[in-house]
Amino acid sequence: MPLHTLPLRLGEFNADEKIVFYCRTGSRSAQACMFLKQNSGIDAINLRGGIVDWYHAGYEVVVPSHH
Repeated sequence: MPLHTLPLRLGEFNADEKIVFYCRTGSRSAQACMFLKQNSGIDAINLRGGIVDWYHAGYEVVVPSHH
């Protein structure tokens, strides 16, 4: 989800679920985690280093197919 849409979608998050935000390098997802905590009290997980570090660490990246 683009960071700028997060304020409009706060109601979609549930504190009982694990929420992981990620972006390319981890900075926008860190902002998303802070925003969610400050505005809803819900803790989320930031994929530190983003998808770039995830890929370079050897983990699989699956790109969804478009309809």
